[in-house]
Amino acid sequence: MSSSPITDPIIDHNVYILGAGFSFESGIPLIQGFLNKMADSLPLLRGHGRTQEVEAIRKVFDFKLHASSAAYRSNIDLENIEDLFSLASMSGDPDLMRDITRAIAATIDCARSNTEPPKVTVIVDAQHVDLLKKWTIGTGVAAGFAKLTGPKYELYAGYLSNLFAVPYSPWARNTVLTFNYDTLLEDALYELDIPFDYDFAPNTVQYENARCTPGAHFHTYKLHGSVNWTGEDQTNAKLKIRGTYEDVRTSNEDVHLIPPTWHKYFGPSLTDIWSKAVRSLQQATRVIIVGFSIPPADTHFKYLIAAGLKDNISLRSIIFVNPAIAGAGEERFKQRVNGMLHSRLAEQGLLSLQPHTMEDLLCYEFLRRLINRSLPTSVFHSIDTDNRHLFP
Repeated sequence: MSSSPITDPIIDHNVYILGAGFSFESGIPLIQGFLNKMADSLPLLRGHGRTQEVEAIRKVFDFKLHASSAAYRSNIDLENIEDLFSLASMSGDPDLMRDITRAIAATIDCARSNTEPPKVTVIVDAQHVDLLKKWTIGTGVAAGFAKLTGPKYELYAGYLSNLFAVPYSPWARNTVLTFNYDTLLEDALYELDIPFDYDFAPNTVQYENARCTPGAHFHTYKLHGSVNWTGEDQTNAKLKIRGTYEDVRTSNEDVHLIPPTWHKYFGPSLTDIWSKAVRSLQQATRVIIVGFSIPPADTHFKYLIAAGLKDNISLRSIIFVNPAIAGAGEERFKQRVNGMLHSRLAEQGLLSLQPHTMEDLLCYEFLRRLINRSLPTSVFHSIDTDNRHLFP
């Protein structure tokens, strides 16, 4: 996964790394609560006759029970889905891997379907209504303005893709790297008609009703696979990119997810994606890490950061955005960061730990300035998120 150093400084490139905290508002659980949510999914799955997924979940819990002896002899948390997934991947049992990936995908699907998507209300100039043409139009605003209510993740997607954000330089570009298996971001981009690309090399994957646009400028690198991907590309079969998890499920194919362990489980398609993710970090001006808790088992992340920043001559800041940084969790978070990044980054003022959420990036001007992306007051006159307003 090596790449040549970047010899020319990059002026304004934000690389956003999304962790599980980014998806939490949609109902998708964090790592520690994932197995409970998996068990809670069983009634819904049984009620819809989704017997394959029910059986997969049963086998995952059976594996968890029989793996308890490993937890006595090593530092493995079997209540942590990532530890359990990693342990399963070491077994070399393809049937177990099929079951655990299917169970994870089914849990994500049920969590989203059981949760009302979070909404947000914005007030915009009437001439800009077409930017959010699928949103509900409200009343009670002055002439020349429009009140619109719609999915909060579409607002996030518009900001991350620079559709809504106002960069402070004409050279600005954004890239997203995500460890999440869900398609929250892609679904929101699709609804906003924002072209995005997973950036697979030409002719290396097969597209089946995919929502991405190969060749699009905005890149979203999914480093641990996705619930809308199928196939075993490590066996030289092409990875297949579908539109949604429902497409995968109805096709009776195996979802393609990668455990957070070492890279020997990558096939050629994912190896290329990781190389491109490293390249994007080499070109990053700012690295903004949203909702990622730096789990100790995830050796991928440590490798990614180390390889990406090694040859970076453009870096101005690394910003962790996570509410877990506040209060009692702050010291634990700092210890994890210090175990991954050199202390000189903090000494040089390049490291910033912000106890905030993705929503806060839009709600607070000081955070938007920190990442060099504002919001156009000519479009967004206010954004109401829990009665917080961006503009008076």
